[in-house]
This record gives sequence, structure tokens and C-alpha cells, in this order.
Amino acid sequence: MQHRRYRFLSAAAALVLPGCSALTESDTRDEPALLRLEGREARVAGPDAVVAGTAFTLRIATLGGGCVREAARAEVRSVDGGSGMGTVRVRLLNRRTNSDVCSSDLREIEHVVTVPNTVGSGPPQPAQLLVLIEGANRGTETNDQTVPWVLQWRAVVRYPAAPAPAG
Repeated sequence: MQHRRYRFLSAAAALVLPGCSALTESDTRDEPALLRLEGREARVAGPDAVVAGTAFTLRIATLGGGCVREAARAEVRSVDGGSGMGTVRVRLLNRRTNSDVCSSDLREIEHVVTVPNTVGSGPPQPAQLLVLIEGANRGTETNDQTVPWVLQWRAVVRYPAAPAPAG
């Protein structure tokens, strides 16, 4: 009788456990990072001034929680580097785990992005670098729909001092 019970339990486990693996497998997709949620905006930290032609780092704390728990990637592209104003577009994506059960927490998800400085090393002039951070907005102001959203971040561009003439 004891032997028969183990055989039954083994057969039942063989039927149930394959379904459990489907519940625990990671099925993910990347989606635009939330830059604004219910009126709360992502935090952007970076230098106030950058050296012309030199890349720098921005730290962007996007909003997530629930099934969105980690940064996926940042897509960076320079748009313009002329006329004293450089523009860079940064598209942030967070990773969503598709699950029937997700927490209801709100958390910050940090992206660390290396930004190319598109303002060249031409003659010293007042210059700015504009970074357009692209993601999404969701909340009561959008009727709980997810819509595209752009944050702007600016830095003053400083030119290195010219070497003194030999003499």
C-alpha cells in the first residue's frame, strides 16, 4: 500500500510541475521608462557644466514597481552640434516581467547613461547642451493611459583654455 501511494504522488507531480515551470519562466519585454507618474517626475542628476567635445554621465531615476523592476537599456543619439547648441536624444527603456502576480510598490529604477557632447571644440562662445530624455507618462492627467513624455536637461558647455603662445 505504501509503494502505491508514492507512485500516485510521483504521477501527480509529473502532471503538475510542468505547469509550474511555465509560471516561473521569465517572460519579459522592454517598454518606455516612466518619466512621470501621477505628477511625480523622474530625477535627473548630472554636471551643471561640461567640457566641449567630452562625454559625461547622467543618472536618471525613472519610476517603476510592480512588474517593472529594472532598467533595460538607453538608446543615445546626437541630433545637432552646430550653432553653439548641441542636442542629444536619450530614449530610456525599462524591463517588464509578464506575470499574473506583481507587487504594488513604487520604486525608482536608475539608468546610468554616457552622453556624448556634440558641441565641438571651435572658438569659445556661450554654448549649451540640451539632452531630451524620452520615455512615458501615466496617471490621472492622462486618463490612466500611457503616453510619450520628454524631460529636458541642460548643461553649459565650457571650452578648454587655449595654450599660451610660446615666447
